[in-house]
Amino acid sequence: MIVSGYYGELVVTGDLTPRWICWALSMCFFLYIVYELLVGLAAATNAEGNPAIKGKIQNAQLMTVISWCTYPIVYLFPMLGVNAAHSVVSIQIGYCVSDIISKCGVGLLIYQITYAKSSGMSPAWSRLEETLGGASGSPRDEAARKLISNYDSVVNDCCNPTPLTQGYLRRVSPDCRGYVDQMLREVARNLLGQASEEKCDKQNAMQTAAWQGAAAYLADRTQATAQACPGRAADMSEAAAAAFLGAVKAVAA
Repeated sequence: MIVSGYYGELVVTGDLTPRWICWALSMCFFLYIVYELLVGLAAATNAEGNPAIKGKIQNAQLMTVISWCTYPIVYLFPMLGVNAAHSVVSIQIGYCVSDIISKCGVGLLIYQITYAKSSGMSPAWSRLEETLGGASGSPRDEAARKLISNYDSVVNDCCNPTPLTQGYLRRVSPDCRGYVDQMLREVARNLLGQASEEKCDKQNAMQTAAWQGAAAYLADRTQATAQACPGRAADMSEAAAAAFLGAVKAVAA
C-alpha cells in the first residue's frame, strides 16, 4: 500500500492521472486490510473470554479503521482542486493529524487492553475464586483450587507457541487463548459442582478445536505423581488429578 502510493505522492500539479492510478491501486490493499481488521479477525476477537476486554479490542479495531480512512482522503487533496503550494502544506498537516489519531489514539486503546489483561483476574475467575472459601478438602476441591490459583499459567502453557520444555506435546494456537480460558472456567465450575455458564458452540469450528485441543493437551500434560516426570513435582494429588481430568473430559465432550 505504501509502495504503490509513493510515486503518486510526487505528483501534486499538472496531469494528476498517475496520482489517481496510485490512489486506486493503494485502495485495493487498503480495503483488504480493513476487511481483515473487521472480518478476518472476528473469530480471534470473539475468542476473548472477558467481555470488557473484548469490547476494548473491538473499539481498537474500529478506531484503527476510522483513523486509517483519513490517509486516503488527505491523499486526494491535490485532486480536489487545492493548488500546489497549499496542497503540500495541507497534505503535511493532514498526515500529522492522521498520525496523531491512528498512533496516539489507537496506541492508548492498546495500552488499556494490555493493562486490563495484566491487572488481575477477570470477573468470572474472581467469582470462582470466591467460591473456594466454602470448599472442603475433597479431591475435586483440591483440583479446583489448583486450577483457579494458576489458571493464567495453565492458559499460557496450553497456548505457548515456543515452549522451553515438553515441546513434543501438541498445544493450542495462541489465537484461541480466549476459548481455552473459557473452557478452563467451565472445568472449574464442573469441579465445584456449579451449573454450566459457557457452552461450546459446535457450529464454531475454532472454539470446538480449541476446547478439544486443550483437553487433549491437559490429558497428556497433567502430572499426578513425581515418577511421571522425574525431576518435577506432581501438579496435584493422584485423586485430584483424576478428578481434574474427569472434569476436563466431561467439559470437552
